[in-house]
Amino acid sequence: MKDSSLENMHGVDVDPDILDICRQCNVPGTFHQIETLGSLTFSDKHFDLIVAYSMFTHLSEHVHLH
Repeated sequence: MKDSSLENMHGVDVDPDILDICRQCNVPGTFHQIETLGSLTFSDKHFDLIVAYSMFTHLSEHVHLH
């Protein structure tokens, strides 16, 4: 986090309650709600690094393949 500005940190989730918890706990960054089978609204090559922590273990096979 010391090498990036907070404006460049983004979090996404389908659950608005999770995003609210992040905001309430002062997790740094900007948070965006996405649809379960939707697409991200960021342009191609927008990010230099993406971290998906323990994400695929929580998805159904159908959603995972999407």
